[in-house]
Amino acid sequence: MQIQVIEKTNGRINRVTGTTIKERLRVCAYCRVSTDNEEQLNSYQSQLKYYDEKINGKSEWQFQRKY
Repeated sequence: MQIQVIEKTNGRINRVTGTTIKERLRVCAYCRVSTDNEEQLNSYQSQLKYYDEKINGKSEWQFQRKY
């Protein structure tokens, strides 16, 4: 029996054509708080900061903001 090694492809692959997708992936984040409490406002800002850093840290992602 012969084993074939398939090398990992960098980037995203179009599942229909098998070609590499060149465009950046548009990504968004969902942040929310349940009350108007001051502590919750800090939580919301923390969530925004976390996702902003996480998404902007990936060159293949484009952050889609909507407030």
